[in-house]
Amino acid sequence: MKKNLKITILVLSIILISMSVYFIGTKKVIEKNPIQAESIVGCYVAHLAKDVYSLEISSEVGENIQGKFDIQNAEKDSSTGTIVGTYKKDIILADYTFQSEGVESINWVAFKKIRNSFVRGYGDVGAETKTQNIDLNKITFDTSVVYSKTNCTAF
Repeated sequence: MKKNLKITILVLSIILISMSVYFIGTKKVIEKNPIQAESIVGCYVAHLAKDVYSLEISSEVGENIQGKFDIQNAEKDSSTGTIVGTYKKDIILADYTFQSEGVESINWVAFKKIRNSFVRGYGDVGAETKTQNIDLNKITFDTSVVYSKTNCTAF
């Protein structure tokens, strides 16, 4: 009987030690390789009547993003340009440097990620045109125009 008790204690000890080693090893793997958010690099297109809006995120390094944003209006001035900004908590906030009617301008743009798509934000945030002073609480995101992810060769 004492022999069976010693064997049982020995087996349980081996199991506990093995489980401890496994969980410690698993924790170290998780710490070294945290779950990373899905990259937003890619192309997104929205349509409103005959207008076509295209957003291309070409680079995402940490919170910094770069890309292109084009507004092709059927009956108004169109614009095409680049965006440089940040992507934090599902929000792109970027400076949009664009050409329209031969004039270069800079304005801010905001986009919010919803599943695999984006919606654009609008708001009266004051006279500042650069993103560093934008109050996100003053931006309303228009969910009626959805920028859906698409193949970049499509545009």
